[in-house]
Amino acid sequence: MSESPLKVVLFTFSVVNDCCSMQRCQYPLRGLQNQKRVEYTILYNTMINLYAHNKNLCKEIAEKADIVIFQRPDATMGFLGMLIDNLLEFNPNLTIIGEFDDLILFSHIHNYGLDFQNKFISNFPIICSTPYLAELIRVQNPMAEIYLYRTKLPYRDEEVIYSAEEQYTILHTGTSTHYYDVNNIAKSLEYLLKKNSNYSVLFWGNKIPKNLMDFNRVKDEEFISNYEEYVDNFINLPVRFGINPLSRTRHNWCKSNIKYIEYGQKATPALFTDMPEYVASVAVPELIVRSGEWGTKIDWLLSLDHTQLREIGMSMAEDVKENWTMTEADLDLYFDILTSSIELTTSRKFVKCNE
Repeated sequence: MSESPLKVVLFTFSVVNDCCSMQRCQYPLRGLQNQKRVEYTILYNTMINLYAHNKNLCKEIAEKADIVIFQRPDATMGFLGMLIDNLLEFNPNLTIIGEFDDLILFSHIHNYGLDFQNKFISNFPIICSTPYLAELIRVQNPMAEIYLYRTKLPYRDEEVIYSAEEQYTILHTGTSTHYYDVNNIAKSLEYLLKKNSNYSVLFWGNKIPKNLMDFNRVKDEEFISNYEEYVDNFINLPVRFGINPLSRTRHNWCKSNIKYIEYGQKATPALFTDMPEYVASVAVPELIVRSGEWGTKIDWLLSLDHTQLREIGMSMAEDVKENWTMTEADLDLYFDILTSSIELTTSRKFVKCNE
């Protein structure tokens, strides 16, 4: 007789189907659910205050779940500490896990509840998105139990070929949190747009930098919050190449290589700032951009013909399919993290989070 699936409750940081929730949490849980190794339920972090003050709801979760995962747990969630303490009051053996990506460091930037976050890290196992982020947390909390699970995307079975058509010359995708990153290379883009009247740029999810607003060939569009809908639109948007500038901030140093994976699935060349995870993964080294190189690198891609760009795009596509697509082994790793966290819970005494 097969074992019963693990019951997992996931508190997502923002929108259920947003970018980070899908990539980091839901895709591995969905894969494990399809294999009947996990059954998962999604709740909003915005509901934490409601659950924290309703012991009946806490009791229901505590009695039904084996594991509760909190995406980016910090004190900005209000009564998170109270909720965790209530859950453990009803079920002391309940496993609590924190899911950390680069944006967890925004709480450090704004100095939100670092005492709470350090207490959480000391109490509960953490799943981290990159080795650099794991090392940062380990330096601050040497006793932390940290599991590394790199971002990967599910396999897309449709064949994608680099398009000879282009609706835009250059594409940047990302939310408004990347405005400062884009603004840092705006002068390079302005120079290139002045040099050639045929170039066009789309900022998808971001505002147009001020010095580019007078160019009618520069457009912006609202970001699509549903990640799977975004990916479908992204894959089918014909562009010559993408740009992914990142400022040298601590949370950017901890970013995953998700944009490389996305452009690889699109088989479209793109430029990436030399952050650790990109340097370690991008299959075409020439696509890595160091400080002061943005104008030169963009100029280089603009100088290539369609055949050359297609070769780069297909090299990326082959590498992403081979190394950055979710496999059975990745699902096994995620399941092992869940079961190891359960074992850890039974052997560790926890300190109340709300004290």
